[in-house]
Amino acid sequence: MDYDPFNVNQFGEKYRKWLKVLMLAVPVLLLLSFIFFLISFASSHDSEVKSINTSVDQWNSGAAADLMASIRMMMKVLPSPGHGVVDRMTYRNTEDLVWKANSVQSELGTYRPSFHAYTNDTSDKFPTLAFNDQMVPVGLSQEKCVYFSWAPTENSDRPLEYEAILGLPPCPLSQLNAHDPHIGIHIHAWTQKELDINCGGKSCVDSCRQLRGWWVFSKDRQSGTCYVYDLLDTICVKIKHTKDRFGKSKFAYDGGCFGGNQTEKYFHGDPGVVYEFQNVTVEVRLSQDPYVVGMGVAGPELGFSTSMVSLM
Repeated sequence: MDYDPFNVNQFGEKYRKWLKVLMLAVPVLLLLSFIFFLISFASSHDSEVKSINTSVDQWNSGAAADLMASIRMMMKVLPSPGHGVVDRMTYRNTEDLVWKANSVQSELGTYRPSFHAYTNDTSDKFPTLAFNDQMVPVGLSQEKCVYFSWAPTENSDRPLEYEAILGLPPCPLSQLNAHDPHIGIHIHAWTQKELDINCGGKSCVDSCRQLRGWWVFSKDRQSGTCYVYDLLDTICVKIKHTKDRFGKSKFAYDGGCFGGNQTEKYFHGDPGVVYEFQNVTVEVRLSQDPYVVGMGVAGPELGFSTSMVSLM
């Protein structure tokens, strides 16, 4: 008697043949599906790499990097602490060293960085978050505005020569001081989320902590809410170069550097930590900067070095 672990013989000769064919076809179809998936993934991967490498070639062969080197920039977080308080940004022509070390095997290694950044202490520009029972639940942080201006390098020591980036959205007037500009991108130092977790009593504290949250009991001490916070890490805006009808250079706001045109990148906070936001990086880049292209491909949740290395 033929070995029949699945009791196929009970269906008769006609149906038995069809069942055997089907049983043989299923793994073949699964294998083919996997092969097609790999082909599709490789095609998408190649397309992303080609897109970024094309942007590198165009960037290096054009005058965009020199254009950014020819200007100087200032920024101001609003509301500001006083009249005339403006922070000078630094022109940068080097990128993250880890990224550079990992990119030498592709065209990304030839990318010539050229952007402006503010990397000084920013703790006086944002409120402090105590991720503990002192403040949780505190809600969404107060909205801030960030204003940007620029001037030709040869005039950068003259404050009156700086002019605003065009197209910055208006800021809520109720939050500004009398001397503040009325335009800037809108940002929050942190966002608050409430998580639904299946727990009861004191076990909720541990369950919430495993999700990097802070548990707040309701009055009955049986139910409550798990609060998590995403904290501001980087602000990065795109600008594009234009000229007015007289041929004078202008720069206009063109959205955020990160995927989805986001201007902010956040990280997940850890409960029990007090965050003073002293290391928030602020960057301004041209829209065609390969960094911006890479961020658009990788999405808003990945950093530059991670996204670029993963695409090589």
